[in-house]
Amino acid sequence: MKKIGKEKDVKPELINSLIKKMKVDSVCLPSFQREFVWKPKQMAMLVESIIRHYPIGTLLFLPYLENTDLGKNSFNNREAYAFQPKYYVIDGQQRLRTFLYTMNVPSSFRPHDSLEGDSKKYKIYLNITVNPNKLPIDIDKPTFVVPWATEEEDRENYKLQGEEKLMPIEYILSEKYIKKWFTKAFDKKAKIHKKYINNIFEVRKRILSYKCPVEYVIRKLNPQDHTNIFRLLNEAGTDLTAFDLLSARVNSYHINLREMWKHSFKKYDVFKQYDLDPIYLLKVLLLIRQTKNGSDNPTCVKKDLKDVQKKYNIDPEPGRKAENSFKKEFKEDWEHACLYTAKALINLRWDFGACQKKYIPYTPMIVTLAAILWWIDVYKGYDEKYKAGFKEIIKHWYWGSIFARAYDKHSDTIVSDHYFSLREYIQIGKRKKIPSDIKFWLSKGEIRESIGDIDSSGDARYKAILCMPLINGAEDIYSHEYLADSILHDHHIYPKKCVDVKNIEESDLNIILNRMLITDKTNGEIKKQSPYDYLDKKCCKNLDKHFLWKGIYKNKLSYRKFVANRKERLADYLYSLINT
Repeated sequence: MKKIGKEKDVKPELINSLIKKMKVDSVCLPSFQREFVWKPKQMAMLVESIIRHYPIGTLLFLPYLENTDLGKNSFNNREAYAFQPKYYVIDGQQRLRTFLYTMNVPSSFRPHDSLEGDSKKYKIYLNITVNPNKLPIDIDKPTFVVPWATEEEDRENYKLQGEEKLMPIEYILSEKYIKKWFTKAFDKKAKIHKKYINNIFEVRKRILSYKCPVEYVIRKLNPQDHTNIFRLLNEAGTDLTAFDLLSARVNSYHINLREMWKHSFKKYDVFKQYDLDPIYLLKVLLLIRQTKNGSDNPTCVKKDLKDVQKKYNIDPEPGRKAENSFKKEFKEDWEHACLYTAKALINLRWDFGACQKKYIPYTPMIVTLAAILWWIDVYKGYDEKYKAGFKEIIKHWYWGSIFARAYDKHSDTIVSDHYFSLREYIQIGKRKKIPSDIKFWLSKGEIRESIGDIDSSGDARYKAILCMPLINGAEDIYSHEYLADSILHDHHIYPKKCVDVKNIEESDLNIILNRMLITDKTNGEIKKQSPYDYLDKKCCKNLDKHFLWKGIYKNKLSYRKFVANRKERLADYLYSLINT
């Protein structure tokens, strides 16, 4: 081991040795470290670098016993009480987890689970046709290692892997598994190219001989060092989120924000259903804390998120009393933020029809809604008899904000402004004049004009209209399944082939007036039929909820007449929602 001064030691270690350290929890992560964030391609490029014997940077370890106040997270998801590590991994989590996934031999002959990435599942495979001794110079994409978009069942489809010449990468360090894979991937009668076997064993030899430099920092960290080291080491990699930075900051007050988030994610099923970003919880928490502090202008902009602890009036170097007070108040605010964010998501689902995250018109509205629900229930403690009236005000705010496109720009500022204005307007007794920034009123003519050419599925108004049938518990028009409980598709009511397109632009078929949500089952059965081919009398009772004319199943309306009829129906309903 080479000695460098008094604070550092550097030692090269084999990948196999590092994997063993992780498996037995000899090394762990500080509790403020962020989650694994690398994409499959980044993982593949790292393994590619190792096979080519390129440098991959130094790993940074810190003694555990001298720094136990950092908390500890296991690489194996073991509970903190169940293991006693020797070192923290301060820098290198992404690389080490890649080793654990790609080169940790499974306990049985079964590939690791697929990875999530860009809405698809991926497995990482070794391309057995590539000769490591004849390397292409260009490495814009991995040569040996292939992140392959795959179905879950393809993990054990060895015949398919043999056809594609792709072996699960985690078999590479097991001679037994390599041989077993060949017997399953290739027909016994087929002639297996000897070069494939040679390629695999050459790659294996290169990985086994690769040494990573590990730097051991021999010192105790001060509280501020937690944040500084975390930030400086991660700035050049995948972007740090405000949640990442705040986790590091509050760790010095013995608040394990990541564990709090994991607990809340398990506690509230709706967070998983909507794939909630914890940043929204922090924004709600900010509005709650500043309201409690008596602020006339609570905000939740980016600069506030970086220093949430400053809203609690504590010293940068906390004593035990200040620390305990901060922990207690922070955890109480966090619990309220979680509870009322969950209630906001439930409201979005059942009162406004946004049954999935992708259909929420503006996700920042989650924060406004959660904060005002907390204000009504907890801060003001209003009696139930007043809440029906408050609900109507919130409905007016929701629909008005969408059709005024209020959250298109500077959404964090709008969140704060709308929260403040809703507080001003929601009062018992004589109703105040509605604040100007949430005073929305549109005539039917303005609404008709507004919805006539909406054709982008990313438009907030498009999402809101698409989900309106769910407000009244609409069933699928064909299968009669409840839409809110189904896998949904955004479907053309009049498909292209059913419309005389001589005088109609193709883009005119994509407008929201010609779109509706249908279930996965219906999508597979009706495909591109016209509505008068698949609808019948049994569908009549449900057509109104979809803003469709009941006679559509027996009267073949021209496309233009259909669009005009549906526009009128939607405009009538939107008028009642916006002008409550």
